[in-house]
Amino acid sequence: MGTVFISYRREDTEGQARALSLDLTKRLGNESVFMDVDSIALGRDFREILQERLASCDVMLALIGREWVDCKDASGQRRLDNAGDFVRMEIAAALKRNIPVTPLLLQGAHMPAAEQLPDDLKDLAYRNGFELSHNRWESDVEELIKRLGLGARSDMPTSEKTGSPKIAPRTAKKSWFAIAGLSVVAIAIAGGLLYYQTVTPEPEPQVKATEKGNYHVVVESSNSESQAIKKSEDLRKNGYDSEVHLTPKGYAVTIGHYSSKEADNQKAKAIKAGFKDAWVSEGKTWLKKVFP
Repeated sequence: MGTVFISYRREDTEGQARALSLDLTKRLGNESVFMDVDSIALGRDFREILQERLASCDVMLALIGREWVDCKDASGQRRLDNAGDFVRMEIAAALKRNIPVTPLLLQGAHMPAAEQLPDDLKDLAYRNGFELSHNRWESDVEELIKRLGLGARSDMPTSEKTGSPKIAPRTAKKSWFAIAGLSVVAIAIAGGLLYYQTVTPEPEPQVKATEKGNYHVVVESSNSESQAIKKSEDLRKNGYDSEVHLTPKGYAVTIGHYSSKEADNQKAKAIKAGFKDAWVSEGKTWLKKVFP
């Protein structure tokens, strides 16, 4: 099984990149997925780490959202026109090595045309892409893994995904069956533990007993973790029990979680308070709480 390098632009697809990294890590193992934020230790020169991983990765996933082509820096220059842009350098290095580079289209984005890309990225326009949809996120990720040939079994513990199955001596047939049966049970239990350790959200802070529930009132969503946290901090200063949750679509900023009936009432109050796009979610597909 190869190493997957996730290339993304924070202003464009930060939330989706984080969600994809968590899903791939859960299925393939920590050592098989590289994402800059999670994979570079504090104090290390990220330029050196990027070069090392780019030289050794087997697959690159280039996340492309609606702003990927035309995203601009603080001076107003298109980022892709800057030869020192890290996203451009990452993809150019992978294309030069001629490893599989799969454009992952998000947020309804389309494949960029060759004339929209700098010379060292023009080949990207001819690489076969794959669309990741919010509504089909889990099945799309499974299909992506299958088509890329990253066929680690999702029900195996991470420690066994890269190893070969152990075979007992042929002379101990009865013991072999017993061991096999116990191994299946162990794998199932370990797989379940790995799932809950990876996906189960952190415990939610206590609220009033009459308000405790699984329905969240969401007032804003963002592709940027830092922007979502800043919004949540401002809301908490104004007395709201605000949280930020990572979802397959990005970061959801909430103002509380309630019972079903109370959540509808709180949503109506939020709309009257100026949160015109407020909505209620059970958070069933949410991945984890990131703030506070």
